[in-house]
Amino acid sequence: MARRSFWENRPIPELMIGLVAVAIAVIVAGTVIAHAFRDVKKRRDTITVTGSAREPISANQATWKLTVTAQKRKAADASRVLRREVRTVRAFVRDGGISDQDVTLPPITVNQTQRQVSRKHFVTEYLLAQNFQITTSDVNKLEATAGNVSTLLEQGLTLTVGRLSYTSTELSEARLKALQAATKNASERAKTIVEGVGGDLGGVRSASLGVYQIVPRNSNQISDYGINDTSTKEKDVIAVVSVTFGVD
Repeated sequence: MARRSFWENRPIPELMIGLVAVAIAVIVAGTVIAHAFRDVKKRRDTITVTGSAREPISANQATWKLTVTAQKRKAADASRVLRREVRTVRAFVRDGGISDQDVTLPPITVNQTQRQVSRKHFVTEYLLAQNFQITTSDVNKLEATAGNVSTLLEQGLTLTVGRLSYTSTELSEARLKALQAATKNASERAKTIVEGVGGDLGGVRSASLGVYQIVPRNSNQISDYGINDTSTKEKDVIAVVSVTFGVD
């Protein structure tokens, strides 16, 4: 008769099975925790830097606004005077080389006003106003025309004259260039800092863009709400970005 081994008729104790299962669970849990710790540490190893850049831009468009008014006791009289003065202003603008297509005339405004003619006597008069808005890409011609506006005053016209405002149709492109340069600047700063302490710069974790500043050339003006300068032809578009990088 064949002899049976000692363990053949004896089942492995349930306690031993439980201990083996616990041991395996501990090993697996330890491995998971170790990987999780490394992942958390990796996520926490970051650096946040600010980058900025200026992109020069020149205005290729200018706008000039002025208003001519006429005031008379009768509306019809005021209207006749205003029509004559509007024709005078139109001729003045044409003589400056500005096309009629560049001139916008909104509807005439009409208001009643009280004019004191004696201590206790007031008369009602009609005040009519015609606004002009001139926008052209020929900036030099518009500057020259605006500079000669005194000739209209010498003819007796009643005018309200605004300053020229300068804008650019290439602003969107300038903003993108400034943003690209600011992002590059942030990357270079971060790399310099990290490599200076013996680390390696990782990938971008997050980024945010501040408001653009459009300021006169070489100006240090800044505003939390952004600046949009229209007073000068030569400007800078300033972009500021905040970028968070991983650190390896």
